[in-house]
Amino acid sequence: MHWQTILTVSALILTLSCGVTHGADYYLSPEGNDANAGSRDAPWQSIAHANESLQPGDTAIFLPGEYAGTIQPANSGTADAPISFRSEEHRAARLVPDDTAPIIRLDGHEHIVIEDFYLDGEARGNWAQVTGARHVTIRGCEMRRSPGIMLMLESSELRLIDNLFSADRFRGDMIHIRNCNEVVFEGNSTTRVGHCPLRIHNSFNVVVRANVFRCEWGRNYEFWMSGRLLIEDNIITRARDSAGSADSRAKNLYDDSIFRRNLVFDNLHTPLNSGSYIWSGAGPTSPLYRGPFVTVNSRFYHNTITDNLGHGWELNGVNVSSNHFINNIFHRNYHTGGGTQVMYADDISRDNRFTTNILSGAEPGQPVVRHGDNYWTADEANENTMTVGDFWSIFHENIDADPAFADREVRDFRLTPESPAIDAGTPLALAMGSGTGSELPVTDGGMFYDGFGIEGEEGDFIAVGSGDNIAQIERVELRYYQPAILHLDREVTWEDGMAVSLPWAGAGPDIGAIQHGAHHPTRVIAFADPPAVEPGEPVSFSLDAFGKEIEAVRWDFEDGTFSDELEPTHTFAEAGHYGVTARVTFDDGRQGIAPVFVHVPQRLDPQAPLVEVDFEDETHGVTWGFHFKFYRGHQTGATRVERPDNEGMCMHIFYDPDKRNQTAAQIAPGEWEIDRYPLVRFDYRIPPGVPVTVEVRPFRAPDRPTGFVIAATENERARMGEVDGYILNDDGEWHTLTMDVRRLREVYPELQHLRQWMFSTPWGTAPSPVGWLSFPAVGSDFSSDPDGDEDVVVHRQLDIVLLRSDAPGQWLEMPFTLEEEITGEVFVELLDHTSRGAVQIMLNDEIVVEDYEHWTDGTVPSRVSLGEMTLPAGEHTVRLEVLERRTGMIGLTGVTVRPEGAPDTPPLTLEDFEFWFDNFSIMPE
Repeated sequence: MHWQTILTVSALILTLSCGVTHGADYYLSPEGNDANAGSRDAPWQSIAHANESLQPGDTAIFLPGEYAGTIQPANSGTADAPISFRSEEHRAARLVPDDTAPIIRLDGHEHIVIEDFYLDGEARGNWAQVTGARHVTIRGCEMRRSPGIMLMLESSELRLIDNLFSADRFRGDMIHIRNCNEVVFEGNSTTRVGHCPLRIHNSFNVVVRANVFRCEWGRNYEFWMSGRLLIEDNIITRARDSAGSADSRAKNLYDDSIFRRNLVFDNLHTPLNSGSYIWSGAGPTSPLYRGPFVTVNSRFYHNTITDNLGHGWELNGVNVSSNHFINNIFHRNYHTGGGTQVMYADDISRDNRFTTNILSGAEPGQPVVRHGDNYWTADEANENTMTVGDFWSIFHENIDADPAFADREVRDFRLTPESPAIDAGTPLALAMGSGTGSELPVTDGGMFYDGFGIEGEEGDFIAVGSGDNIAQIERVELRYYQPAILHLDREVTWEDGMAVSLPWAGAGPDIGAIQHGAHHPTRVIAFADPPAVEPGEPVSFSLDAFGKEIEAVRWDFEDGTFSDELEPTHTFAEAGHYGVTARVTFDDGRQGIAPVFVHVPQRLDPQAPLVEVDFEDETHGVTWGFHFKFYRGHQTGATRVERPDNEGMCMHIFYDPDKRNQTAAQIAPGEWEIDRYPLVRFDYRIPPGVPVTVEVRPFRAPDRPTGFVIAATENERARMGEVDGYILNDDGEWHTLTMDVRRLREVYPELQHLRQWMFSTPWGTAPSPVGWLSFPAVGSDFSSDPDGDEDVVVHRQLDIVLLRSDAPGQWLEMPFTLEEEITGEVFVELLDHTSRGAVQIMLNDEIVVEDYEHWTDGTVPSRVSLGEMTLPAGEHTVRLEVLERRTGMIGLTGVTVRPEGAPDTPPLTLEDFEFWFDNFSIMPE
């Protein structure tokens, strides 16, 4: 891996230095004149004039000030004479759009360098659109307030280096790299966009290195339908399941790629996912989305994934195959829930492997693997997946142990000398046969990087046989069903079965991102102590170069300041998240790069709310309002409006026929400790008869439900089930409700954390008319065959009990009790779907519907009449039994009874459903 010769602050990026022809320097100033000569004393004024004037080898130097327009040169540069645009002082030249055009537009251009600007889209113009270009470098820029997506399309030899990207909007994506190749994305920071900062798709030969991904408004990246990616030495942190994002999980969907030495920590739910799926716009000839998105034949090794509020990694979907997770640390993830480190779904291939990883929860012996619906300890995972030939199985030789980090509190993930991770890893590959030469045959060439043919990139340094016998890869030759050949820069001698891995110290490779004591020619690690401070407090920075002499260092603190000191102390004046980067030159001329993350939260009163949202103009979009989720198909309609009582702004929630209308609003604040923040308060206004509930969800654990209904309108109070909840008034007036979520401990006394709060809206079908009796399946004392935890799923959000049946004769049964004798029509409420079968319906052991087709092309609620009858007071039972004609699942919503004389139509239609809420907070007592 070799950050070294490339993409540093050297002229190598400009055009690989040797042979560069330097043309003229021209200056620009906001007070200049395009009729001037372009000297410092007589500068030009406009970007447009520079575009027309620059020739290969020329540089436009922007003096401090603001410039409106688009960088779009009339000419291209050449390999020896690029065209350059740069700010004389770091980010002192501010570029803004003069209309809605991008600030940078390159169409078919070659050899263009743009550096050190402040790009302000002003929510009007995107930062850049690059199409069909080659050899483009954008470096050292700060980019803010983009209204749309920065597009890099159908281009090659692209370099995005040392930039700060902050779209400052809570919906959508920030950067798309699509149909590109030979791309390096290095040393950047991405933040403040609601869905995804960086999407790479349909691209190949891409390096993503030493970046700080810290998108607290959504997921950290999406890599789709791409091949030969190297994702290394990044910090991946602070992702959140909220705002404008579908969830927190960065998507890792690619072929023949390497994910290594990344530090993944402090994400506010599950940070990483290989969840294969078919894009909604997929078609047999569509160039982008023939789908499904897959994760195939990729290597994930020497990463440290710790202290995240969800699983460390989730694997599921249509095609996740032939991947190898080896020598990673998964530690103390999901400590707020079940403690599982890896989720491995039962719908993916069995040829993925987890070898010699540390899989450990907050306490020894916890279940750390969720395999399908089973929860296994590390030992059980090793034992329960079949081993072939003493070395091949899905889970093999994984360890449940505390990795013994040097100092977890300050994010120093080096290993102490006593760490069980030292020497406990497996070599990435083994030498095959024996011999001497520079062409080394190995068992797995996919583990190693050779530069991907990108100019300036170099191949891996590897160790052969012993950790200090180091050679460098010049090319990896992958040969199907034959040994891969590593072409090296020198001759080595090997024996059959000899270890081949990245350089190590001791008896073998360590587990985790940082090898203890290993000598690597370019590796360097940066540290911040403390990594979390309040504004104005000092932070001490340091480096570990693993014994190498550092000749020079350049620290970029991301607040516009730099330091050349080896161990600087720095204070951050403003609250925020900072991706600090150190670029290092060693005494042998090689170079390295190391990122470190510093969190500078605003000073908070200990009695301040965890969450506070009032939806007013001055706070909406800059405070917690960003973290309420009001979108995606299961939501209702939502818009921010003036309160009907003229008391400021609020959220209006309403039925939307194009959505599933199951959830109105969601918020996931992160580590919500209910002892510290036990109270939830909000204002609401619900018209008469509109059904609304409040649901809170804990972090998932095998021994408790996925959610609790803690408040409901009178017509929905039955959903509260075992929890003694609160009643919402539906009288059309404004009310304030304060809920104490510690009430949940009456049922689950061990509950410590909650993950999510939401309004739940059962608006998928019209409500039962007044006078009807409703008996929900959720919360009833149902029974089934089969009856295992893996067979029955209670979807509280869908108001459904789902039996995963796969054979005729299997059944789901639900009792309901009448307080008095009733004559009327009885209905069974179902949710038909493509996964369902055909069922026979029985009432009190009598067959009343012989054959009901429970299957439908879509998700459709259905009300099946059992006919008019008289039912005595007492308990009755409805039973659904799967028929041989079509086997499949059963989805039961409940039973309703229309007493004789009751109306047939509801007082409200779905279009009448709406409510308002405001002034939401999660508070200390």
